[in-house]
Order: sequence, then structure tokens, then C-alpha cells
Amino acid sequence: MPTLIPSLPIPPTPAASAAGEAKVLLAFQSLRDDFRIYHRKSWYSFDGLDGSREGVREGEADFLVLHPDLGMLVLEVKGGRIAFDGRTGAWTSTARDGTVYGIKDPFLQAQRSVKAIAAKAAALSFEGQAMPEFVHGHAVVFPDCDLTTGTGGVSAPRELVIDAGDLARDAAGRLMEIFRLWGVRRAAAPLTKKWVKRLGQHVLAPHFSLGLALGSALGWEEKALALLHEEQDICLDFLHLNARAVVRGGAGTGKTVVAVERARRLAADGKDVLLLCFNKPLAFHLRGICASWEALPGRVWAGSYHELGRELCGRAGVAWNEPPEDGVAATQAFWNETSGVLLLEAAQKLGERFDALVVDEAQEEERRTAGTRRPSRSSWAS
Repeated sequence: MPTLIPSLPIPPTPAASAAGEAKVLLAFQSLRDDFRIYHRKSWYSFDGLDGSREGVREGEADFLVLHPDLGMLVLEVKGGRIAFDGRTGAWTSTARDGTVYGIKDPFLQAQRSVKAIAAKAAALSFEGQAMPEFVHGHAVVFPDCDLTTGTGGVSAPRELVIDAGDLARDAAGRLMEIFRLWGVRRAAAPLTKKWVKRLGQHVLAPHFSLGLALGSALGWEEKALALLHEEQDICLDFLHLNARAVVRGGAGTGKTVVAVERARRLAADGKDVLLLCFNKPLAFHLRGICASWEALPGRVWAGSYHELGRELCGRAGVAWNEPPEDGVAATQAFWNETSGVLLLEAAQKLGERFDALVVDEAQEEERRTAGTRRPSRSSWAS
């Protein structure tokens, strides 16, 4: 049985197409295991057939069939009773209830799809190896009709059609005939299992997961600093009058902007400020901002809580023995409990003092130490 991608067929519309594609899927169950069938493969192209940029072109292949030895075949399925008027070039499909629908030229649709996808495949390379020249072509499936030889002329050749009789008798054999027909007099190499897999992974069905862009989010907050909202102005004024406060807000409300501006204003007043967080990328970002404040009367130490502990212990000669990552229990105990004890010991030895403390992601530390449900990163303390 062939590999179907996606594993569950995508329900198509309208009903005539649904019934027709279901018949094709059922008939293709007789194909061997080395066939891959992509169902309703949408595609986008931004290049003309001559390589020029011509805007967006889009399409969808009802079925795309891959085989390591035979190559690639795109199939366009048209259900219902099919009619073609060669004088006007009009195609129609008549449903069981007698309703007549105008449809696109299925041969032209299949041709456009295979050329666009083949162009994407030709640009694929892996570890210095280019995609080999392989056989690719197209065909049309009329699952509800029989097409006799010579009926379609040059516009709808019987040689490139799989009709209802083909599906009922030997769908696999008919598909092989069309593959061989496209391979005649072509200097093409086998696609091979390796390139079938790479074509699937990098062109037809790639896998990707997009993470949250911390740098972009912080960059947005920096730009917002020049246009602080009224609430942020009020918050900064409030913090100027209150030495201890907790600021809460949802994602994107500018908490980091306010925390950074609060630290800057404190340093501008000549105070030594400790600006802490609990996220390594955020710590790196905060250090970069504070590096430009050397001319301020006060100093700002910016970084993560555990970076502070590591630095102070190093200066004080206190052993900071981070546990190996594979010891889960020991790791949690060190970062949640031992690290704090070591930090206090080192600070006492050094006599390290700061005039002000600003903590971004304060609730993250609450989660670490309390061991309860995980709150969102939504607060900091001053």
C-alpha cells in the first residue's frame, strides 16, 4: 500500500470532486509501498517559466505521485459527466442532479502544477549535491466517465487520461503506462529513495516550528520607549514616589520598557542599581542596553539572577558547583535553593551593596521557589 500524505485524506468540495477523489484514492490502494501520494498539494510560485519575477502564481494538485524509479506525476481529477467544446475551449461538469458547472481546463491545470513544482524541485540541493534530472509529467483523471481513443484530439489526449474503466480494471497499471510515456526519449535519472525523501522534507511537506522572537519583542518595546503610554508615565511617576512596588501586566504591555527606564533614572540620580531577570536571552539584551550608560553617575549591573550568583561567588572564592544536567533532583535543588544560599554567602564576604533592585520576570522566580503552578511572566519589583 502506498504512503498517503496527509495520512487522512483532505475532504474536498464540491460533492462531485469529493466523490471523484475518493474513487481515485480507493483505486490507488493497489499501488506498491514505494509510491508516495500527496493529496491536494497546494503550491505558490514567484518566478515565471523563463526565470523572471512575475508576482505570485498559485495552484493546487489534486494528487501528486512520487516514485524513486519512475519520477513525479501530477493528476488533476474532474468528477461528474465531463464535456469539452473545442471551438470555445469551454469545459463543463454535469452533476448527478443535472446541474452543469463550468470548470477549468484540467490539462492546463495539471501542466501548470507540475511545471511549478518541478521548478522548485530543480532548485533543491543537499550537502553539495544537486537534485538530479528526473521524469515528471501530468495526467487527468475522469473517475465517472469513459474516454474512447481519439475523442479528445490534441487538447485532451486519451494517452494522458485515466478514466472510470481504468480505475476499475487496473489503476496501478495505467499509472505506470503514463509514467513510462513521459519518460520516453528523456535523458533523465531515477529520482531515488533518497531524493524522494528530501523532496518531501524540503519542498512538498516540510516540518518547521517557529519560536517566539524575544529580540524582536524587546526591540518593539525599545521603540515604544520614545512614546510611553500614559499608563507607563503614571507607573514611572508612582515608582519615583514608592521605593517598593510590584508592577503587573499582560504580554506586550511594556513591563520591560518600564523596568529598563526605571533602572536608568535611578542610575541618573547617582544610585547603584541591580537589574535582574531569569532568562538568559533577556539578560544578554539588558546588558547590551545598559552598556551605553557608562556616563551616568550611578552604575547598573544587568543580568540574570544566576549569573549574578556565579559572578559574586567567583570573586569571593565561594565554590559554585553547578550540577550535571542529567541529575534532575540535584539540578532543581541547586538552582532553586543552593544557588541562593551561595549568593548570600558571597555577597556577605564581598560586602556587595546596591542602592536599588529592579527585577524583570519576578513571577518566574516565584514559580521556581514555590514549586506551584506556573504564572506568566507579568511582573517586576522595584
